[in-house]
Amino acid sequence: MRHSLTTSTDSEMITSKAQMLKIIATCAQPHTLTREEKFQVFVNVCDNMLAEGRLSKANHKRWTNVF
Repeated sequence: MRHSLTTSTDSEMITSKAQMLKIIATCAQPHTLTREEKFQVFVNVCDNMLAEGRLSKANHKRWTNVF
């Protein structure tokens, strides 16, 4: 199942991790996920946002690199 992550402007840049997590939490409320599944969802969303140009490469690397 895919959820649409829309904001007031479809091309709006995501500038904070907290903003991204709030959007994901809102969409994921009806689902029960493990910690690993939650992180995989977060990475997938970040990958998609990067591909759409709504997340900078620097933030993508900072937020998804576990090391």
